[in-house]
Amino acid sequence: EPKPRDWPIVANPFGLKHVVGNLAEWALNDWSDQVTEATTSTKTVPSASAMGVVRGGSFKEGTGEITSASRQPADRAQASDTIGFRVLREL
Repeated sequence: EPKPRDWPIVANPFGLKHVVGNLAEWALNDWSDQVTEATTSTKTVPSASAMGVVRGGSFKEGTGEITSASRQPADRAQASDTIGFRVLREL
């Protein structure tokens, strides 16, 4: 169940709030059951593999999945109301 807009109040070390728990986020990686440097690298370019990686967990999942360390497989062709992406800008 979604939490109130002001929950939790504590900011992360970067001063940001509410960065996990709304939607799981797509990562560029292809899914692999074996975690290696290649499957966790942020420099990976996705292939034509049907399965990708999502991180972070959504409001529909338990507290164990709502962390930035959470890593789950997801079908890239399947629409979902619990997976999105984060727009970012490198500094």
